[in-house]
Amino acid sequence: TPSSQGEAPRIKRKTSLSTPPLPAGFIERVERMCVQCQKMYWEHENGPKACEYHPGNKSSHMRIRNEYDEEEWSCCGRKNIGTHPQYEIAPGCMISRHMCGKDVKEKQAEEEAKRIEQERLAAEKRAQQDAIDAETARLAARFKEQEEAELAEKAAA
Repeated sequence: TPSSQGEAPRIKRKTSLSTPPLPAGFIERVERMCVQCQKMYWEHENGPKACEYHPGNKSSHMRIRNEYDEEEWSCCGRKNIGTHPQYEIAPGCMISRHMCGKDVKEKQAEEEAKRIEQERLAAEKRAQQDAIDAETARLAARFKEQEEAELAEKAAA
């Protein structure tokens, strides 16, 4: 409360270290570097056919074709031709979404989770098969015992 001597009222301020939520319909405009094609892209313009890249490695062949260098891609055999650092770049043989480092880590985590789940399912299936095999062996042994007992009875009679 303000005092009678003319002091301004004190205002309580909220201090928060967290980022406020983005408004609905807000488009994040962050330019990122694609780890596949090495080009800059805007996330809001990214789509399933936005990135053309080569998943393989390139091998260099220096000074071929009248002083031009060649770089050949191991994935498709296409060649970049020119003089370093300016090459006529061969178009990518794979098409997908652009991916930043964060996307790659998420994809690797998903693949790892899938692999772990597949291993768990395979172990479960092996355990079920082992149980079936054990039961089959137990029943076969029991059947053999019964046959032997019947043969012994016939031999005794």
